[in-house]
Amino acid sequence: MSRIYSLLPCLAALALGGFCLFGPSLQAAPVINYAGQVAVDGDPFDGQGQFKFALVNADGNQTYWSNDGTSSGGSEPQTAVGAQVNGGLYSLLLGNTAIQNMAALDPSVFQAHPDVHLRVWFSDGVNGFQHLAPDRPFASVPYAFSAGSAPIQAGSITLDKLGPDVLADLNRTIARGDLPADVLDDLNASVTLDKLSPDVLAALQILPSVSTQPFARYDRNTGSAQIEVTGRGHNLSYQWLKDGQPVNGATAPVLQIAGAVLDDNATYAVRITNSLGEATSQAVTLQNAVGAPGPPLAEANATEVPRAGLVLWLDAKDLDADGIADNLPDGTQIQTWADKSGNDRNATQDSLVNRPYVDNFFGNDNPTLRFAGSQLLVTPDANVSVAEFYMVFSATGVNQQYMNLLISSVGTKPRIRIKGNQVNQYNLGRNPTLNGTDRIGLEAYDQIHVLKLFPTSTSNTYFEDMILGATSETGGEFLTGSISEVILYDRRLDDNESANLINHLKSKWSIQPSSEPNSADDLFLHWKFEPETDSYSGMFDHSGNARGAVVSIDHNRFVDGVDGKAFHFDGANDSLHSLPSLNSSSTLSLWLNPELDPNTGLPPDMAILTLGSHSGTRRISWGGAEGALLTAYENAANYQEVLAANAVGFKPGWNHLVIVIP
Repeated sequence: MSRIYSLLPCLAALALGGFCLFGPSLQAAPVINYAGQVAVDGDPFDGQGQFKFALVNADGNQTYWSNDGTSSGGSEPQTAVGAQVNGGLYSLLLGNTAIQNMAALDPSVFQAHPDVHLRVWFSDGVNGFQHLAPDRPFASVPYAFSAGSAPIQAGSITLDKLGPDVLADLNRTIARGDLPADVLDDLNASVTLDKLSPDVLAALQILPSVSTQPFARYDRNTGSAQIEVTGRGHNLSYQWLKDGQPVNGATAPVLQIAGAVLDDNATYAVRITNSLGEATSQAVTLQNAVGAPGPPLAEANATEVPRAGLVLWLDAKDLDADGIADNLPDGTQIQTWADKSGNDRNATQDSLVNRPYVDNFFGNDNPTLRFAGSQLLVTPDANVSVAEFYMVFSATGVNQQYMNLLISSVGTKPRIRIKGNQVNQYNLGRNPTLNGTDRIGLEAYDQIHVLKLFPTSTSNTYFEDMILGATSETGGEFLTGSISEVILYDRRLDDNESANLINHLKSKWSIQPSSEPNSADDLFLHWKFEPETDSYSGMFDHSGNARGAVVSIDHNRFVDGVDGKAFHFDGANDSLHSLPSLNSSSTLSLWLNPELDPNTGLPPDMAILTLGSHSGTRRISWGGAEGALLTAYENAANYQEVLAANAVGFKPGWNHLVIVIP
């Protein structure tokens, strides 16, 4: 963290509104001009700084005043005062209530407490507030806040340091008659803004300026728009401009526009003024407002999305099915997802807490509808037979429970669902495939996939209702992920139609070609043992073949591996099980780092992989006195360990094993 240092702070005896130096009948000033320097890591700070002030006793454990009145016992105030710092220099009027978060300063503080010190905290907006030590005493400031004489504070100047004439002069009461007329006039005059130089006005942030440029929002429900701006300066006035001309009555920092017209190309800006000058903001248009509809969509043609047999089409880029990009902000809850097929099979959710919401996780050009574990949409009267399903979706996190993408809650309840990294079906007869390949496994979590499924169980293809994201209208097996597009047909597409549709969806949703080899390259499974994909209960198969496994590890399993992370097995009850079946000869490649037996200095006997049924198990193990790779066969009596013909010697650290499994 950067350290912040205060440099050469000073107190100037400048006051607004009748400050006096001495005098028995003159009014004490309500403000004090404080100026100083501040540096961050030794360099003078430039920019908008945040300051907090408190007047404390010499020990710093008692607060007499603070800028917002919240400090006690010398503690840091809750709110701050903004000030522009140029080349490390800043200046503020303590006690000037015209400054936001600045409380009035009572002159009696200095009469009652001769040990007043100023304590300052500063934040550059990055490192947080830090106390600028040391606290500064006020004893050196040449003025008095009280009427009458200006007594010398006890202990500040000792008598033996002053001559008799000085002592006599200091002890003498200065009467008004002792002062010349020009001094009296000057002391009684108010310091007005027109007497300050432009650089002082800028340092005090009195000149008008635009702090935050206009920001526009559009509300589709009411058809209204709102534009807001933040100004900086003293006693500001606002005037909104449309196409450079004043808008009648629009004199507040926020401009409300009822019945907003989005396509008239009008520009809106605001002029901020005070008695010292003016500033005009940048111009905005309502077409660029957050929530305003985007440009017309380039709709897919009949080659890309065949229209014949199309019974449902939901598109997250066009949630209201009006052919115009929605341009909705993140978090916008969706009550109705309109059907673009023209069949009015809209997906809806009346419950506010169960509505999915817009999510731009994959970029503003790829908005999705986010289902976060408690959201679902229902098409209550679908009444359609589905011969082919296409869905664009993603799954989030490491989840070993079933999550439903789409289901009919009536009859045999056919459904498409996800478990771990495998996408499968229930009562539809055939598992779906992903991204135009023969895979049924996710390529990665939080990655968009295109799903295709055509049922082979024709008796279960009728959907009386349809639910997205859960098992029923009341929930269950909620989806944690997103759905971007749903396209259903009541006929089978031919191969060219299907391929064109999948390629169109992959291009539309920016789905990149897989970098992993597919099953045609004889890759059976690929486990990486990484925390991004693997959990305490499940193993992700990166081959795309959905051949994961169940993990049973009851401790922090991840350790550093050869490349990335690795699983640590404690030798007690940790295992991976429910492995997929091997129907032919296979080759196992893995990295292994066995821990040494503390008594023998050798790796203990340990099972690496066990295959087959209980009565005919084949086991690959590591260990033995020679540190050899052993194969153990089970017979009716007990295990018989046989030294493999291609035995390899043990070496400390990571060992790469390649094993042919007959």
